[in-house]
Amino acid sequence: MLLNFNMGIVYLISGILICQFIAYTSKFTFPINQKYLKSFPPNFLMQIYFAICSLILMYTFGYELNFKISLNHIWKIMYQVFILFFMSFIIVGAIIDFIKSKSLISESDKKESNFGKPPNQIIFMFMIMFINPITEELFYRGFLLNHILLLDYNLIENSIFILSLPVFLSGLYFGVDHYLALSKMKMNKYFVYNITLTSIIVGSACGYFYIEYDTFSAAIIVHFMANFTGMIVGSLKEKLIN
Repeated sequence: MLLNFNMGIVYLISGILICQFIAYTSKFTFPINQKYLKSFPPNFLMQIYFAICSLILMYTFGYELNFKISLNHIWKIMYQVFILFFMSFIIVGAIIDFIKSKSLISESDKKESNFGKPPNQIIFMFMIMFINPITEELFYRGFLLNHILLLDYNLIENSIFILSLPVFLSGLYFGVDHYLALSKMKMNKYFVYNITLTSIIVGSACGYFYIEYDTFSAAIIVHFMANFTGMIVGSLKEKLIN
C-alpha cells in the first residue's frame, strides 16, 4: 500500500512535468493557427495538439478508455451535474462579487474582462461545447488522472460520495492551468479567480463521474454540461445586471 502510494508520488511528479512540457511546446501552434486558421479561435490547434499528445501518452503507458454508457446514465449524469454546476457557479460568482463590492481591488482591476469577439461565433461555440470537452478530458483525465491513480487515498469518504486524491489533484491541476493561461492574457484578476475556482470544481466532477461510472464518456458529458451551464449562468447574470 505504502509502496504504491510512493510510486504514485513519482507518477504525480512525472505526470505534471509531462503536462507542463506539452503546455510549453504547444506555443508553436498559435502562429500557425493565426496564419492559416484565422476563422478559428486562437487556441484551436493547441487543443488538437493536446489531444494528439494525450493519445500518444495513453498508448505509451497502456491506459485504455471505456466509452460505453447507457442512456439512463447519460440523463442521470446530466441532471446531477446541471444542479451541481448551476449552484456552484452562482455561489462562486456571488463570493467574487461580494469581495469586489468591498473595494478590495485596485482601480486597474475594475475593468471588465472578456476574451474579445471571436472571429467566427459559430465555430467558437462549437469548439467550446463539443471540441474542448473531448480534447481537455483526454489530457486531464485520460492521461493525467489515469497516470496518478496509484495515489490510492480518499479525501472524502461517506455514504453519499467518495472524493479520491487523484480525482481532486487532476481537478486542481485543471484549475491551475486555467489560472496560468488567463493570467498571461492579463485578464481581470477576479474574473481569473472565478474561472479558476469553478474549473477546480468542474475538473474534480469530471474525474469523479469518470471513476464512478467507469466510462470516459461520463467525463466528456460532465465537461459539456459545465460549459453549457456556465453559459446559462453567464447569460442570466448579464440580463440581471442590464
